[in-house]
Amino acid sequence: MRGSNRFAVQILAKTLKQLKASHIPIAVSSMDVSRSVDIDVGIPLAGWAQDVDLEKYPGGLTYGSRAPLKAALRSGTANDPVLFLQLSPPVAAAEVVQEGAAEAGWLKGVIPVVMGGSFWGCYDIGTTQPCAEYNVAHNVTASQVFWGVPAASWAQPLRVVPTVPARVFVVNGTSYESLIQGAASSPAAASLLGAFKFWFTHGGQAMIGPLPWDWGPSVGTSAVYDLLAAWAAVTAVNTSAMQQQQAHQPGCVGQLAGALVWEDHAVTVLDSGLTQLCPVQGGHAEPGAGLNASSGAAHTPPVRGCVAVRLARGWATPPPGPLIGNVTACIASTLRSGAT
Repeated sequence: MRGSNRFAVQILAKTLKQLKASHIPIAVSSMDVSRSVDIDVGIPLAGWAQDVDLEKYPGGLTYGSRAPLKAALRSGTANDPVLFLQLSPPVAAAEVVQEGAAEAGWLKGVIPVVMGGSFWGCYDIGTTQPCAEYNVAHNVTASQVFWGVPAASWAQPLRVVPTVPARVFVVNGTSYESLIQGAASSPAAASLLGAFKFWFTHGGQAMIGPLPWDWGPSVGTSAVYDLLAAWAAVTAVNTSAMQQQQAHQPGCVGQLAGALVWEDHAVTVLDSGLTQLCPVQGGHAEPGAGLNASSGAAHTPPVRGCVAVRLARGWATPPPGPLIGNVTACIASTLRSGAT
């Protein structure tokens, strides 16, 4: 975590503890401890985790995120790659992967997945114009470095989960009902629900606003962006485990893969923070990609920084609906099985 607010680190530490994963170390480059939870810090969960004593966190808190990240990524090999899931502005990550791309090919042991970017619409349902998505716009220079690593440098091309289709990935229906029922016997489920209720009543509801579906602590969530990126990561790296899970629960693991449309594209990060599809050979630009109309020249000049990625385009079956609830149940089942 780069330049983290104390409350964000406390939230992470408490979440890991509730999931019985507090042996995992946390590394931050720096941490702002100057603000009190009584001040509106724009983090609705700040009060939920304010009782966490970071000095006593079992996994340890390390200052200096670059070295631990580099060590973790270098531990992967071409035959046994590590999964790198980037869910925040890639500041420290950009520094590390830039070195990895320039050095002796050790990024060949890394499968990268990023939550970020905007191509066919922004955050609001129904919008068709892209925007400068937060994880990119927060530090455009770092994003240009991270997204700009050549596809051939990685074990697989960068997988990108943008605002569309993530803005409609929700936990609801029978899946959410099962979570509520399981809270009586599962401390982890109870903690997740408790955190959601706290977040909802301490600014989360106002932050998101009305949606085209019912949502709230009693019925289900708003869009769960990072959960979709996590599942994209699972599908990218865990082929054998997914096959075993599919044998146990036929159709479960393949359900999201069949519903989520992936496409191979070349993309670039502009100085404005917009992420755009690059024009293709022959002067044709993808409609709705935020690109200016081409001149129609026979050969379009290459755009600076264009890199091949695998991009989540949209949904074959439009959510929200039972599909998303069932897929979420599948994710929970896969995680419980230890497949990840």
